[in-house]
Amino acid sequence: MLAAALACWLALETERVGGGWLVLAVGLAGAVAVAVALAFPAALGAGLGLLGASYAALLALDEPGLDSRAALVAAALVVTGELAGWSLELRTTSPDEPGGAVRRIPWIALTGVGALAVSAGVLALVDRARADGIAVEALGTAAALVALALLVKLAGAPRPP
Repeated sequence: MLAAALACWLALETERVGGGWLVLAVGLAGAVAVAVALAFPAALGAGLGLLGASYAALLALDEPGLDSRAALVAAALVVTGELAGWSLELRTTSPDEPGGAVRRIPWIALTGVGALAVSAGVLALVDRARADGIAVEALGTAAALVALALLVKLAGAPRPP
């Protein structure tokens, strides 16, 4: 549902006449792939990739400058992936621990907010670097590397049951 909503929102955001159909087609293909991933988990990566490609198509068609929607798209992709992963975990033969959903929902929300914050922070640094030059670019690169290291660390951390 979130994947389809993301695809529709991106299509509506397209300013070029007729370009919204391309963005919508790629995004809905991604939403379908995310839904198929509930039966075939290997399709999840392709679905998230197609959703990202629909945003890339929007950027290619409209050619905006620095686009603040990127942070929202990143957060939506992270939350979509987390929700799909949780759905796959619930389909296993071992039952979910009582009260697991009560802890898991805030965890997914916090992950989405974290993705939004990191993405918005990187966008802010890039915007500032365009105005201030090489020193701020170096700081932005360092911040991006720290953010990437944090994401790698979080990806390897055990998730709450």
